[in-house]
Amino acid sequence: MAYAEYFGECLNNMSEAKAILFGIEWCLDKGFTNILVESDSMLIINMINGKAKTPWQIKHIIEDIHSLKVQGTFSFQHCYREVNMIADYLANMGVYTMQRSFFTKFLSLPMRVKKTYEERNRRAPNLSD
Repeated sequence: MAYAEYFGECLNNMSEAKAILFGIEWCLDKGFTNILVESDSMLIINMINGKAKTPWQIKHIIEDIHSLKVQGTFSFQHCYREVNMIADYLANMGVYTMQRSFFTKFLSLPMRVKKTYEERNRRAPNLSD
């Protein structure tokens, strides 16, 4: 599953945290309990992992993420922006369209996302998706 969503006007840390929370909720709702969360926001990953102080503005979102962790096995890790180009494209799509878009099949993804995915896997087929 991939999605794009508009979270309104907010700081990037707020949108990163909201996106992670939404993704976790979606996975749990669909019965997935072994979840790897990758984000190019090292700060948010460090907040979730307890290695950075969480500002009050997003504390409730980080707490919601922690409360969901009891429902499965979770791993939160940082990935570099170069590996996360698809997520960046979808985030921008959400901002520009100001709506939520779901993609549950590869064929339904925007052409640019499919091309980026195929190019990345052609160059480095051992990278996790």
